[in-house]
Amino acid sequence: MATIQQVHNRFRLLYDSFNNAYYPNLEPGEIDDIINITLREFVKTRYGGNNMYRTGVEETQKRTDDLRTLTSGAVLIKLSSAPSELSHYLNKDIYQLPSNYWFLLNIQGDATFINNCGQTQTFYTDFRVIDHDFAGFDSASYDPFNRPEKFYVNVVFSGNYIVVLREETTSTNNVRINYLRQPLDVNISTNQTIELPEHTHGEIISLAVQKALEIAESQRVATHPSEVAKIE
Repeated sequence: MATIQQVHNRFRLLYDSFNNAYYPNLEPGEIDDIINITLREFVKTRYGGNNMYRTGVEETQKRTDDLRTLTSGAVLIKLSSAPSELSHYLNKDIYQLPSNYWFLLNIQGDATFINNCGQTQTFYTDFRVIDHDFAGFDSASYDPFNRPEKFYVNVVFSGNYIVVLREETTSTNNVRINYLRQPLDVNISTNQTIELPEHTHGEIISLAVQKALEIAESQRVATHPSEVAKIE
């Protein structure tokens, strides 16, 4: 994996090759900031499918390889009581998301219910993620074709929580997610380099240089009229 100093050196080499008198020299902290913005855009593109191939992380092996160092898994903690902003929803289970959670890859878990003989039964249930807003949440809850049943539940994300709307006689448990965590910021002062696999570094640096040049050019264009006015 390239060190942060190597990343900066490559960035400066590319930047200087396009540089002219109008483009400013960049401080190390400014380079870090541009790389961090680019890094997050790169991850979002690979995750969401907004790339030239219109494919996301689960759709091609290359996309999966690009983000593999950010892939994490966790068994979620079920809250014993709901936060106040979520307390008015009935037949729900609330789970705490990991502090470094960023994007969901998949979710699975079990449900239990007491049958007519008074016995507790546990079974795998399907977790269906619905619209990330409570209007969609309520709509799905009362839709006869989308209401939660014993073998599937509705899921919505709210802040740092997952809200699971279930059938009233069941309870979910052992909920597990695979997710992309937030990448650490690169920082030359702390020697924190790009966390993604090394084969992605060249593309990220090239994109960062392109962004830096666009910023420099936009600033030059913005200041050009005032410079002309001074000359006149």
